[in-house]
Amino acid sequence: MRTGLALLALAALAGSAAAQMPMQQMPPDTKFVSVVANEINAVAGFTPPQFTLSVRSDERQLAFYGKEVNRLDGVRCERQAAFEFVARANLVGHIQVGICASEAKRVRTLAVMAPRSLEALLAQLPAIDMEKRRKLGWTTTRSEGLNRTEEHAFPVVLIGHGMLVAQTAVIVSAGGRQAVVVQADTSKLCEEGYGLKDTTALCRDTRQALIDIARRVDKRFSRP
Repeated sequence: MRTGLALLALAALAGSAAAQMPMQQMPPDTKFVSVVANEINAVAGFTPPQFTLSVRSDERQLAFYGKEVNRLDGVRCERQAAFEFVARANLVGHIQVGICASEAKRVRTLAVMAPRSLEALLAQLPAIDMEKRRKLGWTTTRSEGLNRTEEHAFPVVLIGHGMLVAQTAVIVSAGGRQAVVVQADTSKLCEEGYGLKDTTALCRDTRQALIDIARRVDKRFSRP
């Protein structure tokens, strides 16, 4: 199954006109990147050099479902950090974290619409029943977090030549002033050959791990 790296690249080509516009190149915020890496490590439990994180310079838009079935919409946050997972000297996946202020309300709308969009997409795949969906992690959740935040979790799935998948967690602050997005591809990372399936939270429970990372980032960068 092809997964999230290609998915995020496609986000710039799918969905709204804004997603189709070229992004302005912005210098990386090294302090922000460092803080986010530490928060990811607090959940993932890296064990370098066997299992670690590498900064990725080519940040992409975060991918959400578009208005049409099997189309994507892209969001670029004011602050973003992108990384590659490295296991046994191989690149085995990626994770991207964004904090949106000006696009926070739009991110919330896209997160709220994700379950309906996923259902519309899966209606085209009758062979994937509920049991298979649970096994694949193709389900959605929405709950209230601390300080009346909204917590959303869902997979972004695109059908093409194969299937592209990125697990996604979104936390929206009370009042909708800020949205934290964590999006990752862990499918290769969690394959048997790397020995991490039972040793890192990213594999034991990918969804919960991404929510935990989003919570930590939200707490660290909460707006008054």
